[in-house]
Amino acid sequence: MKPNDFEGLRKQIGMKIREIRLAKSLTQQAASARCTISLDQWSRVETGNAPNPTISTLIEMASALAVHVSEFFPRPGVD
Repeated sequence: MKPNDFEGLRKQIGMKIREIRLAKSLTQQAASARCTISLDQWSRVETGNAPNPTISTLIEMASALAVHVSEFFPRPGVD
C-alpha cells in the first residue's frame, strides 16, 4: 500500500466508526467514556487524523460501541 492508500483507509475507518456511533445515538464524549480512549484521540480517529491508530485502539473503540472491530473495515464489494 502507498501512503495515500493508508490515508484513505484511515478516513474510511473513521467514517465507519462515526456512522456506528451515531446509529447508537452516542456522542464522542459518551463513547470515549465507555473505554480508555480519550475524547481527543476518539475525535482524531473518527476524522482520520490519527496518524496510526493501533489495533488496540480500534478494539477498545469497537468494544465501547458493542461491535466487532471488523465492522470498521471496508469489505470488498459491500462498502
